[in-house]
Amino acid sequence: MNRLLKLLPFVAALLVYGCKKPVEVSPYKDVTPHNISGTWRLESWNGGLAADTEVYIIFERAERTFVMYDNLRTDYLHKSTGRYNITTDANLGAIIIGEYDNGAGPWSDRYVVRELTDSSMKFIAKSSLEDDVPGEDVSLYVRAELPSEIEE
Repeated sequence: MNRLLKLLPFVAALLVYGCKKPVEVSPYKDVTPHNISGTWRLESWNGGLAADTEVYIIFERAERTFVMYDNLRTDYLHKSTGRYNITTDANLGAIIIGEYDNGAGPWSDRYVVRELTDSSMKFIAKSSLEDDVPGEDVSLYVRAELPSEIEE
């Protein structure tokens, strides 16, 4: 009987801890230079993307630089380089900002980075999250390899 009484606290502890809800682990990663480092391709912009549109951005973590190839304003791929930084807003979360090296100044917006995984992330234009702007400006990026013809 004494042995049973000695085991009672352990059995009670197992029952209490065994009945707790499992801790939910977010599938999303923290937005850090390490986690966004690499090559990304624009998959969709506000749910769609013209068939001939190409946007690739390569984030380098150590120097916090980027290289971007896009044909948004021309018929050919244009290369841009610059620096980026990640800040945190208490309400919005991680915000990425960038500035071009060619004197063109900052990116057209600051972007709230959401739903970062190993293979995708969303950029939401910070200005579209303000109260007086209807809808969100959302870009979905996926991990990609830079096509060899672009590298050349």
